[in-house]
Amino acid sequence: MKKLLPIIIMALVFASCKKGNNATPDPNADNPTKIVGKWKDGVGLSVYYTNGKEVYRETFAAPTTITGYYEFTSTGAFNLYSVSGSTSTLLGSLSYSLTNSNTVLHLSSGSNSSDDPISFTDNNTLIITSTTIGGVTYTSNGTTYNADKEIDTSTLIRL
Repeated sequence: MKKLLPIIIMALVFASCKKGNNATPDPNADNPTKIVGKWKDGVGLSVYYTNGKEVYRETFAAPTTITGYYEFTSTGAFNLYSVSGSTSTLLGSLSYSLTNSNTVLHLSSGSNSSDDPISFTDNNTLIITSTTIGGVTYTSNGTTYNADKEIDTSTLIRL
């Protein structure tokens, strides 16, 4: 029994030790807070596909002057503004929410809606990816072509 007592004590000591919190924090948990604010266009990329193969790609440079911006409000409104000089004009408004563990932007207006994956590279850079299937056209060298699918990746920069 004397030999078992130290073993039992050691077992109790190890069993009673509190383990540290090894849970990995959710990197998307604060996306609902990060998205609130005013955003301008950054670079963009559109890729077109026909029969599952890429057929055309175009890159859009970030505008050098701000002619409009987007606003995500804390109350779930997504507003689009045009800018002329020092005057901002509201062009339209949609409702938004974040779904799928805060990684999908759901925009809606009446019966129309879209669900687009989002990510943040930092607190001031938002990436939105949207996919359109069917009825897609693009223009290359003055000629318009049809495609089966278009994937747009838009970068927004916080104002």
